[in-house]
Amino acid sequence: MAVPNSGSNRTLEYLPFTALGIEGQGDAYIDWLVREVVPRVERVVRASGDPEDRGIGGSSLGGLVALRAGVRYPEMFGRVLAESPSLMLDGTRIPLGNHHPWNPRTFIGISELEYWTDGKGERFPMSNVVMKFGSLLSGQSGPDRRERVMVVVTPDAEHNERAWAARFGTALRHLYGADHE
Repeated sequence: MAVPNSGSNRTLEYLPFTALGIEGQGDAYIDWLVREVVPRVERVVRASGDPEDRGIGGSSLGGLVALRAGVRYPEMFGRVLAESPSLMLDGTRIPLGNHHPWNPRTFIGISELEYWTDGKGERFPMSNVVMKFGSLLSGQSGPDRRERVMVVVTPDAEHNERAWAARFGTALRHLYGADHE
């Protein structure tokens, strides 16, 4: 099931903390998903209530909010897909909260052409931040569960739906098995 973002207010909607003068409502959005959306979907559609069968995903700020949902509700979401997550904002690392131990099976995709700026205009590759974060999550999954976290860095792709779509098959295979293409 897909939930559209609110368009021009998506930063307010998805940001899980205050930044750039915006008091983010990401945690309230996640609470709404958990309290209202997931139970309704499971009532209307014959969906499994097992967290190992339930995933959350998004791209850009949606990828950030998906990761945050995995941190806040590991008992709810057993799978997390984060495409080009905004882990840095204006030179500040996004605090996702305590993610130890990290249980969700996770796919994080990013391109070598995606950057963050330090607030002074200098650009740095976002892929470095994402790879470090993926290693952190993998290490917190425990030695027998490291394969649960996959980070894919794509060369020559941009921060857009085309790049995310190109990685989608790999994400589904990692998250749910080889039968999902």
